[in-house]
Amino acid sequence: MWPLLQKISEQVTRYETVVGPVWHVLVFLYRLIVVITVGGAVYGDEQSAFKCSQKIPGCENACYNSFAQISHLRFWAFQILAITTPTVFFNLYSSFVSGEIRKLKSSEEQLRIVEDKRDGQLTLTNTLSEREIGKMTRRKRGIGNLKVKLVYSDNEIKEVPVTNKIKAAYYVSVLLRLVLEGGFIYLGYVLYNIPVS
Repeated sequence: MWPLLQKISEQVTRYETVVGPVWHVLVFLYRLIVVITVGGAVYGDEQSAFKCSQKIPGCENACYNSFAQISHLRFWAFQILAITTPTVFFNLYSSFVSGEIRKLKSSEEQLRIVEDKRDGQLTLTNTLSEREIGKMTRRKRGIGNLKVKLVYSDNEIKEVPVTNKIKAAYYVSVLLRLVLEGGFIYLGYVLYNIPVS
């Protein structure tokens, strides 16, 4: 499980700004640690100590449900899951685009080798058919303008492919996370704002 999480984290941090890693530590790591370690001890059995002022049988559950519609732990776990989802989708998309870029580079290398052997004259009998060249052209169009950014990670410098589509996907994922954060703050206020009379 940890190697998978580490790989997702590395993939996402390749495209982040300076604020991104701080946000990930605070949002994901800190919340996860608090929910796992402290949450169970504090909110493990919320209903056992709850006392309802009505003496009608069965009303205690209804009374508690009107007091707390959802458990704090479930709410926080759902919040972590929801806020992590855009990051996971961005990871999947950037991995897909990186794979397409690798395929494109491999096809271009094969094309260079064929052109060197045939002095620039391509025929259908060569290793690359017109269909494969068409695929390569469509792939290049799908990727768009490709730039390579150098990133220092794990004591080495790595090349990170950057396209306008990857940038747009990153900004959409950040915007979705912000909207989800705001939505969960509002939901927390609505669910746990208990009027005192």
